[in-house]
Amino acid sequence: MSRNQKISLELLIVCLDVFVVVPVTKWVITDSTTNFLANGGLLLLIFAVDIYQTRQSQAQVAKMWQLANQLGYGPAKLNELAPKYSEQDWANTRPNVHRFYPDATLVNRLIDQFNTQLRQHVVKA
Repeated sequence: MSRNQKISLELLIVCLDVFVVVPVTKWVITDSTTNFLANGGLLLLIFAVDIYQTRQSQAQVAKMWQLANQLGYGPAKLNELAPKYSEQDWANTRPNVHRFYPDATLVNRLIDQFNTQLRQHVVKA
């Protein structure tokens, strides 16, 4: 899931909460404690979605780096292959750093490209 899709999903959940769930729970549930718990549950859902998506991104970036390391690629080579991000940005994507998450579509493209290169390397050997 791309960063834009992630933001869109979180925005959709918040909008549903504000414009649908809150008015309905206030109308149906007159007890303020239950109303608070229902809205708190939606907030927890937003955090759960964010945690899930972050872990998915971390797993994809880790896979990309595993393949890049097998090919002997570092941040400079990734910058050459995908100049959308700087060499420092690519260095900040390493699994032990996790300061920056590139676009998921780009990461998936690089994973596919690295897998193809590794298969070609095995065939040549």
